[in-house]
Amino acid sequence: MDNKDTSPNLDHDADTTAGKPDHVDDASRRRFAKAGLAGSGVILSISSRSALGGWGTCTGSEMMSGNLSRQGSPNPCGCSPGYWGNHIPEWSKLITQGLISTTYNPDADFDSVFGLGSPGMFNPDAKLRDVAQRGNHLTVALPSVCDHTKNNSDFFDSARTATFHAVAALLNASVYGARYPSIYHTSSAVISAFNSAANTAYSTCSKQAFVDFITAVDVYTSGVWCFGSRE
Repeated sequence: MDNKDTSPNLDHDADTTAGKPDHVDDASRRRFAKAGLAGSGVILSISSRSALGGWGTCTGSEMMSGNLSRQGSPNPCGCSPGYWGNHIPEWSKLITQGLISTTYNPDADFDSVFGLGSPGMFNPDAKLRDVAQRGNHLTVALPSVCDHTKNNSDFFDSARTATFHAVAALLNASVYGARYPSIYHTSSAVISAFNSAANTAYSTCSKQAFVDFITAVDVYTSGVWCFGSRE
C-alpha cells in the first residue's frame, strides 16, 4: 500500500478556486460528498466480509454442540503431536465426553490400534501414550530386505516420527473430523494411510513412504486452532 500523504494542498486549492462561480463550488462539494459515501460503502462492504470470515476456536464444547449453521467458514482444527503427548488427562477427558472412541485410549496398544500388516515392525508393548510422547518405549525393527551392515538411523528416525504424527492425526480426525485440515478426516482413513506407509517402507527399506505420510498430516500452522488457542 502507498503510504504517501495524498491530502490536498489547502493553499493551492484556495488559489485555484478564487473567482469561480458559486455553482462550480457547489458541484465540487456534491461530487466530494458522493465520493465520500461511495468510499464508506466500500469500507462497510469490506468490514462485513471480514466479519463473515472463519469462526470457532475448536474447543471440546464447540465440537460437542455441532453448530455448523453460522455464517462464514469454520476455522481449521488440529492439535500438534506434542500437544497430545503433553495432555494425556485432556485426551482421557475427551473420551468420557464421547469425542474420542474408547478404542483409542492412552493405554491402548499402538500395534493393535493401527493393525499393522507386518508383525514385528514395532514392539507390541508400546502404548498410544508412549508413541505420543515422541516414540518413547517404541522399538523399531529393521526390515529384512535392508542392508544390515549400513547405518539405518534415517529409517529409524522417520519411522518414529511417523508414528508420533500418526497418533496425533488419529486423535485429531476423531475429534475434529472434516475440520482437521489433513487429507485424512476419519480415524479409519488415518489408520489405513499409516498402515500403507509402514508396509511400503518395510517392503522397500525406504523411509520415503513414512516421509510422505508425515507431510500429509503435519498441518499444524499458526492458522490452525487447538482447544481455544492457535497452534
